[in-house]
Amino acid sequence: MKIDVSDPEIAIQYRDRKFCLGDLKAVWYRKGSGWLAGARREVSLPAHQKLSDQLNDKLAAESAKLSEYLHYRIEKVAPCLGSPTKCDLNKLIVLDAARQAGFLTPSFIVSNNRVGVHNGLREISDAITKPISDGVYLFDKSSGARGYFSYTERLGNDIGQIDEPAPPSFIQRRIQKSFDLRVFYLAGACYAMAILSQTDEQTKTDLRKYNEAKPNRAIPFAIPQEVEGKLGRLFATLGLNTGSVDLILGQDGCYYFLEINPVGQFGMVSSPCNFHLEQVVALRLMRMATEGKPHERR
Repeated sequence: MKIDVSDPEIAIQYRDRKFCLGDLKAVWYRKGSGWLAGARREVSLPAHQKLSDQLNDKLAAESAKLSEYLHYRIEKVAPCLGSPTKCDLNKLIVLDAARQAGFLTPSFIVSNNRVGVHNGLREISDAITKPISDGVYLFDKSSGARGYFSYTERLGNDIGQIDEPAPPSFIQRRIQKSFDLRVFYLAGACYAMAILSQTDEQTKTDLRKYNEAKPNRAIPFAIPQEVEGKLGRLFATLGLNTGSVDLILGQDGCYYFLEINPVGQFGMVSSPCNFHLEQVVALRLMRMATEGKPHERR
């Protein structure tokens, strides 16, 4: 990737293709910010490892700032689906925003000490734990393509000894669910899929523990207009116009909000439900390009 930045133009060339900011009509931000990936060499000073680390950190920071500027300029000249500045949401802030939008959310505690964790478990009798940030997601090709992942797990009341000080621990009430819902949100439209994960012990707590031998049934689902309205308010508050949402329909008949992935994959919703979301996204981008101005985020 070759990048030339001047004021006011930016030129980007990849192999034999070159374009400038003025050529952009519409942009879909899927994920990633490695504009300069592979464009710089690591600094190696064997006699000064700390200095090497510091210099490499500074070079990475230089690339990050340039990427931030490129995204800033792109969003100023072209209508965009998604936003690179909002691709890594804070889960706790989003839960608060969801409650403000009218959603029910499972109660939770966060504690970094033994007493707080044990008190939380007594208060939340049926509890699960998961990361506050993104979980572990690692493919290790050096060890025979082995993968390491973290999942949502149930907690018992007796969790043994906890070291002091404990790392900040997120403990949340487990909702007795009828089924999981994955909703792809696109500029005010909702495409929902019900995942019948509750009858399989392997996927009951975390549907990502896919049962390849007997997959969960996944079917199109019409969420109530009230829930669509809450999603619209939430996305407007967060300044997003697209993303994948995880909801639960509880056995009490209530809808519970879990989280948003701003760059969530929609193929898992599109294919089983015949939503043809690839076409929906393409048509939205064409409409945005035709309008010739940034599309208002709803």
